[in-house]
Amino acid sequence: YEKDLTGSPVAATQPKPSNGAHEANGKTLKEVITEYIKENQLKRSWRPKTEEGYLNNFKNFMDIIQVLSGKDDIKLKAISKELINGYIETLSKLPSNLSKDREYRDKPLKEILEALKEKPCSRPMTTKTINKKIVLISSLFKWAQKQDYVDKNVCESMTIRETGRADKERAVYTKNDLKKLLT
Repeated sequence: YEKDLTGSPVAATQPKPSNGAHEANGKTLKEVITEYIKENQLKRSWRPKTEEGYLNNFKNFMDIIQVLSGKDDIKLKAISKELINGYIETLSKLPSNLSKDREYRDKPLKEILEALKEKPCSRPMTTKTINKKIVLISSLFKWAQKQDYVDKNVCESMTIRETGRADKERAVYTKNDLKKLLT
């Protein structure tokens, strides 16, 4: 206990250390992701398998942003729509099961991207998978916006329009088909 001006005991409070540069420029991507994960773990928002997948996606997001920006840890406010477009473009070049593919799983992302320049992968991520990843990152930015870490969600409306093949679309039943099925 400390004493106030009158000499009465007062519980000591430690002022939060201030880092002027940190406050002026905002939090880093890594800091925000860490906070977001901790909050969701405390709330038990995710099931264990879901959490594992999200952690993996956040790690991949940080790795790709690091490669694209050339910075070890970028300020969240410095992430632009252009950088998110680069993230999406990078995802579209990566194999569908990056962590499971023997050819790529133990290599650093930078090395994988270099290898893919020489020889593109035969089974890149689907649009649906890319969109799932964008939605996850968008939820991070939405949360960060609520925390006043960013002014806007740079991932908003960034999902890719899915274009299906005509032969994969579901056939529509005619009235005659429905009558046959129901009688």
